[in-house]
Amino acid sequence: MQKLLKVYVASGALFGGGYYLYKTNFSSSKITKSNYYSDAIELLNGYKPAVETLGGRIKVENFDESDSFNVIEDKNAKIKMLVKGDKKMADFFVYASRNDSEPK
Repeated sequence: MQKLLKVYVASGALFGGGYYLYKTNFSSSKITKSNYYSDAIELLNGYKPAVETLGGRIKVENFDESDSFNVIEDKNAKIKMLVKGDKKMADFFVYASRNDSEPK
């Protein structure tokens, strides 16, 4: 019985670890691949007060795509991400919209 329990725990850890690696490395997100997301990071890195406050090059520390706050529709987006500079971390909220004439 104890051997069966060890096999069960080991297989659970193996599948759980495999799923975690898949979600963090190979799962593509509609949000992170959108222009709203990449443009927001680029704009933040070009905004001098944010760079001075957070320090250095700002990058995304954590992004929870399952957060109900994060919504991307055809012409509007709301995104929340945790960003980190050399000095500090902060929540970064993005609210964006697109005109009909702008390319997707």
